[in-house]
Amino acid sequence: MKLSIITVNYNNKVGLENTIKSVISQENFNDFEYIIIDGDSTDGSVDVIKEYADSINYWVSEPDKGIYNAMNKGVSKAIGVYCIFMNSGDIFADKSVIKDVFKIGLKTDIVTGGIVFGPNNTYYGPKSVTLRHFFKKSLAHQASFIKTSVLREIPYDETLRIVSDWKFFIEAIIINKHSYSPIDRLIAINEPAGRGSNRKLSDYEHNLVLHSILPDCAFEDYDVLLNGSSDYERFYRCISNSRFAKLIYIINCGLMKLLTCWQKDCWTKKYKLIPKNFEGEFKK
Repeated sequence: MKLSIITVNYNNKVGLENTIKSVISQENFNDFEYIIIDGDSTDGSVDVIKEYADSINYWVSEPDKGIYNAMNKGVSKAIGVYCIFMNSGDIFADKSVIKDVFKIGLKTDIVTGGIVFGPNNTYYGPKSVTLRHFFKKSLAHQASFIKTSVLREIPYDETLRIVSDWKFFIEAIIINKHSYSPIDRLIAINEPAGRGSNRKLSDYEHNLVLHSILPDCAFEDYDVLLNGSSDYERFYRCISNSRFAKLIYIINCGLMKLLTCWQKDCWTKKYKLIPKNFEGEFKK
C-alpha cells in the first residue's frame, strides 16, 4: 500500500462529508487506504461515515484526548508507506492530485506541495527548510506526504493543542535530519478558521516548544528575528498585532496631515488614510 489518507473529525458533519467526497473522487489511483478517526461526535457525523462506509477502510468513533491524539490513532492503523492528513473540511485541490503526485514520485521522507488558505492566499512548501524557516512558518500537513515510519518514530505531542504539527516538522527535519523536498503541485484547500486562530495560545505553545528544544542563547536569536532587535521594532510589532491597529494608523496619519498642512512640502498628502493593502501589511 503506497498511501494512507487520514481524516480526523469532531462535530463537523458538513466538513466531513466534503472531505470524504474529495477523497473518494480521486481518479486513476487506487493504491491507497482511507482512515477516519472521529472523536465521538454528536452532530450526525457518524451517520455520514456509515453512509460512505463502503469507501472507508477503517473508521472509529470514540472519545479522544484532542486532535493530535486522534492523528496518532490514525497513524497507528495506517499500512501505507506514506500518510497524508486531510482533516474534516479540508479537500484535495482536484480529482487528479494523488495520481499526479505518485506519477512525479516521492523520494524523500517528507514531500510538501501547495495549499490554498483562503482567497488569494496560496502557499507552497519552500525549496529547502532551516530552523530559521520554522521561527515564523511551518509546513502544511494537508499538503505534506509523510512516511508512516517517521510519524511513528516522532508521534505528535498530545500535550499541545495547536502547534504539535509544527513541532513535529522541526523534530523530524531539523533535529532528526529526515529528508524533505518540495513538489510543484497544488495539493489541498484548507477549511478557513481553526485551532491556529487562538493567537495567544499559539504564541504560548510556540515559545514553550522552542524553549524545550533550543538553548537560551538560540532562543534569544529567535526572539530578535521574530520581534525585532530595537525598541522601535518591538513597539511597531505590538501595534501591528493589536486589534486597534487600523484606528491607531488612521489617528497618526490624521495628526501628521494636520501638523504639516500649512507647510509648503506636505509629503503626507500623498498617503491615503487607509491604504488598500492595509490588512495584508499588518497581518504579515
